[in-house]
Amino acid sequence: MAEGNVPADVPEARVVTFLDKAMAFYPDTDAPQYFAYGGEQVPLSVWSLPKTLEACRKGEDPAQQETGEDETSAEIVSGKKRRPASSNASKQRDLLFGEIWRAKNLPNDALSLPRHPLIRSIAFVPSSDETESGTLMASVVVGTKDGVIRVYEPGKKNARHVHEWQIATKNQGAIRVLTPSLKDNLLFVGDSARNLYAVDFKAGRVLFQYKDITGTISSLLVLSVQEEKERKTFLLGASLDRLVRLFDIGTPYSNGQRRRGNTLCSYFTGVENAIAMAAEKTSFTVHREPTEEEADEENLWTNMAVVSEQANNDESDEDSHKEKRSKRGRS
Repeated sequence: MAEGNVPADVPEARVVTFLDKAMAFYPDTDAPQYFAYGGEQVPLSVWSLPKTLEACRKGEDPAQQETGEDETSAEIVSGKKRRPASSNASKQRDLLFGEIWRAKNLPNDALSLPRHPLIRSIAFVPSSDETESGTLMASVVVGTKDGVIRVYEPGKKNARHVHEWQIATKNQGAIRVLTPSLKDNLLFVGDSARNLYAVDFKAGRVLFQYKDITGTISSLLVLSVQEEKERKTFLLGASLDRLVRLFDIGTPYSNGQRRRGNTLCSYFTGVENAIAMAAEKTSFTVHREPTEEEADEENLWTNMAVVSEQANNDESDEDSHKEKRSKRGRS
């Protein structure tokens, strides 16, 4: 097409880059009430799942809702009403419909340049103080592209992170997966450089690193198993080398230290895996209408059974007649 013949309504070509985003739900049941959301350039936020779904069912855009309608959601986190915005900057931070908390932007770096969140993974860590129903007291942990873990506490009306720890070697591995173990205050961290760490969630200290991990960990699940004398905790992990591994979590000893955990067994599946825990054991039967070919084959076998049964009956009748004739001849 000639340059002068290009239609005026053809939009200009643009390059669209899709950045990684992450999401986590809380509580970890079949009926979660909250979800956390963030990405490389998206600040962390926590949402009320029922309110967000309500807006979606009505076909409404949460971004178009008036922020005043969500004061009750903000009260769930802080227990107080939000003060009205008094400046343009605060107006831009007004929560959307269903959104109950949002993290502030990170402080600028040493060159006064803005820092992006770079969020790659998110996990909720429940708090032992969570006693009031409907109140979110869980901490939210995020893992970043540059190997950092940040801890937020939405329930304490704090929009900035309360801890920041460098776990993986900087610029050598992004935090890909986070899984907490509440019993021992452990946080299991897998990065994109094929490392799996056990971190003290209270102090942010790496307790140990698992050995012989040959693939990037893609999914983790903490298992609590009741044995004869005690309840033990194990870690189940899937990785991109198509292996599923079962780990122990080490044993604690003096001064908050912990002995290194080991790989107990591994299984090669041949396919990429993800791990999830079912809330309860259920079974179901799938009913499917047979195809025409299957129906004809089934009828064929049914008719054959009837014919075979009739033939056996005829044969038995003939044998009985022969036996009667034999007895008459003898008499």
